[in-house]
Amino acid sequence: MQYFGPEPVSHRVDDMVIGASAEDSHAQGEGRVVTFFEGKKKYRIESLPHVGAVDADEVLIKYFDYTCEACREMHEDLDVLLEKYPGQIAVVLLPVPINRSCNPHLPKGASDHENACELAILALRVWRADPEKFKFFHAWLFENSEVPAEAAEAMAAGLVGQDKLPLADDPWVLGILRQNMNDYKTFSQKTPVMPKLAIKGAAMMQGTANNGGTLEVELKKYLPLK
Repeated sequence: MQYFGPEPVSHRVDDMVIGASAEDSHAQGEGRVVTFFEGKKKYRIESLPHVGAVDADEVLIKYFDYTCEACREMHEDLDVLLEKYPGQIAVVLLPVPINRSCNPHLPKGASDHENACELAILALRVWRADPEKFKFFHAWLFENSEVPAEAAEAMAAGLVGQDKLPLADDPWVLGILRQNMNDYKTFSQKTPVMPKLAIKGAAMMQGTANNGGTLEVELKKYLPLK
């Protein structure tokens, strides 16, 4: 298994054991709450970036980076499943930049990804400005992750309006980003590989398989998709 390279050769599903956090930005806000890891993590779906129906039967939590090839592959696989199982799946989307300029929790040997911090922050700014436009921008970032950060920001401003786009140092944006990275540190106790997909209970898929349909097979071991 590669840490952050393109085309990971494998994946693993681990049972994660974590400690409770006194304060957790992911649990703040309003709306439906889902819990994972024996109640140690709570996610307030409507207050966090997500795709799929808020009232979906099954909720997945994805930690990812827009500049990570394996993360893009899982994005494409999840899009297929959202189409195949309409109304059954929602995915909470929590960017974790693979760059030490904002993420101090990366393992030794991991290479910094250019613009990873800027794109993660920009995605959260767009969600904050207009959740209805987030899904489009989320997909656009994966398709255009190599564009200069300035071009991505111009796209975001054109999409939601410059006057509505929060500043990069918006407290909510930085708070969610910090929580995402702290969770990454906790979840990396067995492997730092990305992406990380919390499936159900304590089960977390780490990395993504490079065979078509494998994600669906793994999910069906835990979720009653029909």
